Amino acid sequence: MVLKNVLEPFINDLHILEREGITVCKSDGMYTFFGIVSVVEADNLGAHSIGGFMESFNTHRNCRFCFITKEDMKRKYKIPRNDRIWECILLLRDMLFYVCAPALAREHILAMSDIIQEFNESYMNCFPEEGLKPKFHYTLHYSKLTLLFGPLVHLQTLRFEGKHNYFKELVFRTKNRKTFASL
Repeated sequence: MVLKNVLEPFINDLHILEREGITVCKSDGMYTFFGIVSVVEADNLGAHSIGGFMESFNTHRNCRFCFITKEDMKRKYKIPRNDRIWECILLLRDMLFYVCAPALAREHILAMSDIIQEFNESYMNCFPEEGLKPKFHYTLHYSKLTLLFGPLVHLQTLRFEGKHNYFKELVFRTKNRKTFASL
């Protein structure tokens, strides 16, 4: 509810920008520009909060892209192969090569998709007791997101995580045990 109150004026302004635009007066005439939001950049918790999803990754359906269930995630990636942990790490390295690339050709995106799928399968084989982490499942959607928005390295949220850690530390040091959303 707090997030809605904070974002409501901003969202109203975005609606005006989309419908009515903004008029700029220049020496050679009046120009009206329209705009829309094409992407919202957030960490997983922030994206779930903004999207109105459960802010817990222990929910029954924890992927905001395909709504796969936890049970399906566990079943889907159990492949009866005996991959080694080292091979899993190498697949992770290969996946990061594509995910962090500053530019990708279309054939690279297809290769990235295959490597991500293979990594998730390998991870489930190496660590079946862990189950597939939601962050690893989200990688399955990276190819589509790359096609939509370009290289994902330009959408990284590490800076937001650093800012978030600062506020978490403040809460810890002030011994505040209330959730900010409930204030």
